[in-house]
Amino acid sequence: ALNSRLFLINQPLSDLAEATGGLFFHNNNDLLHGFRKLGSVPDVSYVLGFHRGDATDGKYHKLKVSLVDTKSYLVQARPGYFAYAGAPGGKPAPPSARELIDREVTGNSTLTDVPAKVAFRLESSKQAGLMTVKAQIHVAIDKLQFPVRDGRMTQQLTLVAALLDASGNVVAGKEGTMDFALTAATFTRLSESGINAGLNLDVPPGTYRLRTVVEEAVNGKMATSTLTVEVK
Repeated sequence: ALNSRLFLINQPLSDLAEATGGLFFHNNNDLLHGFRKLGSVPDVSYVLGFHRGDATDGKYHKLKVSLVDTKSYLVQARPGYFAYAGAPGGKPAPPSARELIDREVTGNSTLTDVPAKVAFRLESSKQAGLMTVKAQIHVAIDKLQFPVRDGRMTQQLTLVAALLDASGNVVAGKEGTMDFALTAATFTRLSESGINAGLNLDVPPGTYRLRTVVEEAVNGKMATSTLTVEVK
């Protein structure tokens, strides 16, 4: 009865390890050995990819990964995956505005559909051991569409700034939204000068890529840019 109870307790962790291609360390009190076994990095590793074809049914599909020589190597691979559930007709649903922004934050593209210029400056942070990167974004709103609603010229801008390390990991990020409901006089004045926005990011010393994304809400147009930032 005790063995059955222990089996049931361990089963969820065992299933999780197997389903994600991981290892399940159990029945051993040598925790240091367990941590070394689970955290060790292989001398050589490969990433194996495949094309899922037309699998957009949202169902579970099995995978089998095997080697010709099974005596010298151990295969760690997930046994299957859930196919992406596409739109009716088997066609994948188009990415949402949120997904598009997230994709651009970690990307390398330079989009200029929104007239935006980016600069930055460094300042001391209130947090010990960190510096503040002040991202400054200037947008020329006279090039954007402002539909008139209730006598006001309306638009919305989403601005994102992120600092990525050499591995492409986001170390710090901020997002802001600017909602506009302008009178004709205010729109004329701001069209002459443009608008400025600032996003502050606190990071430790290092070399980063400053990625900025500006999206306008009327047509979904974007501006993206990349600047190298050395924080000392």
